[in-house]
Amino acid sequence: AYLQRATMAEVVCAEFDLPLPTRRVPIYCQSGDAREVNVDKMILKAVDVLPHGLINSRQKFGQGGQTFLDFVKWVAMRTRQLGRPGYHPVLHFDVYGWIGQEIGLEPQNIADFICKVADTVPDFLLNIESPADFGSTQAQIENYAKIVSILDNRGSSARIVVDERCNTLEDVRLFAEAKATHLVQIKTPDVGSIADTARAVLICKENGVGAYVGGSCTETDLSAQASVHVSVATQADMMLAKPGMGVDEAYSIVGNEQNRLLAMLNRRRVRAKNVG
Repeated sequence: AYLQRATMAEVVCAEFDLPLPTRRVPIYCQSGDAREVNVDKMILKAVDVLPHGLINSRQKFGQGGQTFLDFVKWVAMRTRQLGRPGYHPVLHFDVYGWIGQEIGLEPQNIADFICKVADTVPDFLLNIESPADFGSTQAQIENYAKIVSILDNRGSSARIVVDERCNTLEDVRLFAEAKATHLVQIKTPDVGSIADTARAVLICKENGVGAYVGGSCTETDLSAQASVHVSVATQADMMLAKPGMGVDEAYSIVGNEQNRLLAMLNRRRVRAKNVG
């Protein structure tokens, strides 16, 4: 990109024969353990997808999932209280396998619980990341496919997101082709390269599965900016605000990079039109 005096997104588009993007990619923020204050920050900043929640212990999930259910309802209530008119984010919660750990690994029961959560916030689109861990990639694919099928047949607004057991480009392909998830978290450090991150998004699109360009909260500002260019170039369904879990810094880095990129692409489009 530096040598060509172009943006990284333009290089990705040229490499994969993609049209230059015009649409912004929704940004997803994660709260860390400072849930309440960070949820409020996200709502006031009108973040597209929120709040992650870091539901990674029995204490946070609660007996029968009650603590989690209460948190979901609170996030929805807070969104209505603080959000500007017309603000309608996607609610995305990472439960780190706790649905399976708390209520068992029967796909039907897991789907029932997810529908119960969705029913508590009927006005919102709901993403549930890592509902259960079935012990291996193959078992994860088989059982997630069952959960997806049950949710789809019920016409539920809830979507499941795969994270654990889906690490490499080949894993992404297997889950997407098996329709074993509604949305894949493409973990940029695990996938291993910028090119493979782009390929992973395109594989998801080819198979009608959502692509979420994620990664780690311990990345750098530079890797976050590179992820933005790949996400926008391939038109992923959403991308993670990173690094960190403090909301402000991550949202600024990713949001500013996306705004800058789209402004530059738009300016070049206008110039080309005028020259033409």
